[in-house]
Amino acid sequence: MEYIGYHEMETLLKSYQDIQGMIMTLKKELEHAAEEEVDTDDAILSMALHHSTPGDIPNHPTGSATDKTAAIAITYQKQLKAEHKALIDEITQELTLLQLISDKMEIALSSLSETQKAIIEAKYFLRLDWYTVLDKLAEAKTYVSKHQAQNIRREAIERLVRVARITKAQYDQTIKLLN
Repeated sequence: MEYIGYHEMETLLKSYQDIQGMIMTLKKELEHAAEEEVDTDDAILSMALHHSTPGDIPNHPTGSATDKTAAIAITYQKQLKAEHKALIDEITQELTLLQLISDKMEIALSSLSETQKAIIEAKYFLRLDWYTVLDKLAEAKTYVSKHQAQNIRREAIERLVRVARITKAQYDQTIKLLN
């Protein structure tokens, strides 16, 4: 199995906020899709047979239709249900992938030292320039040069790559979803 390297991890770090946002969006989409499923077989059959309410429908065996229009309506409803299920499956797959990537990144981030984590968060999540990163570190009583901070970042990303173990396939799918 082939895992991502330094540059791919850096791309994921830059996209971390977007990944979190997409996870929240997909959860909402899944919630709405689950609520949308309504059984309208009786209503479609009623319309197809030109009856005003489902109770007016003559008693026919389940799954049978008395005319071509009713058969088309029932087939259409089955197709809608299949498409709805496919939509829920697709959202679930995307959500599962992004949640996995997020979880792996959070686990890897938790393995970093406080200084490494502070540099990664400031540089990638807050998107601060190096001088502002150094000022934030100084506020926390950590004094390093720009060169030292860049080395700490490099070591942190290398550690993230080792700990997260994100496959190239997972990375490619994630980038495809982000674009």
